[in-house]
Amino acid sequence: MIDEDMGVIAAELDPEQRANFMEVLSKRSSIIRDGFAHWNAIRGDRLAPLRSEFDPFKVPLLLPHIVMHQV
Repeated sequence: MIDEDMGVIAAELDPEQRANFMEVLSKRSSIIRDGFAHWNAIRGDRLAPLRSEFDPFKVPLLLPHIVMHQV
């Protein structure tokens, strides 16, 4: 759920709630808004883009906040 401090347990959010949450976050920060726009542009209709499609240097302001994990 989303609390007043914007704390979220992501697993509890359905796709519509997740989209709403990201919209609220993007209004609070241009860095998040730009990163979210880039992510959506490269992912298309999929849940996430392929790793090969994501270039962290295309969103340089996000670099201090990005953690990339290979699964």
